[in-house]
Amino acid sequence: MNEGDLIEAAAAAIANSMAAFTVYITFTFGFLATSYIVGSKLARFQALTATGLYVLAAGYSTIIMVAWLQAFFAITEVKATALDTILLMQRGYWVLGTIVILSMGILISLYFMWGVRHTKTE
Repeated sequence: MNEGDLIEAAAAAIANSMAAFTVYITFTFGFLATSYIVGSKLARFQALTATGLYVLAAGYSTIIMVAWLQAFFAITEVKATALDTILLMQRGYWVLGTIVILSMGILISLYFMWGVRHTKTE
């Protein structure tokens, strides 16, 4: 593969990673909106079902995003390219950070649902 092919493959991997992030954001927004609007009115089974589906969907989106990021870095390590000179394209900044940030988003969303369902009435 020449440098142009590598850069094109890297761009495709990043585009796929961004698509997975878009799915993650969509699921998270939907879960938070549902939690806020009807979370306190849901039966326990309904809340557990919605929460379980959210965790599976958002978790899967996170895994797919990280996999495509790893593919990007594997592609860019095949041969030196112009991308090597860009600091933000280095491996250390993205994979672990993505896992931590998206996992925290899932946990914060679960805490939000818990807070909506366990409000103190005065």
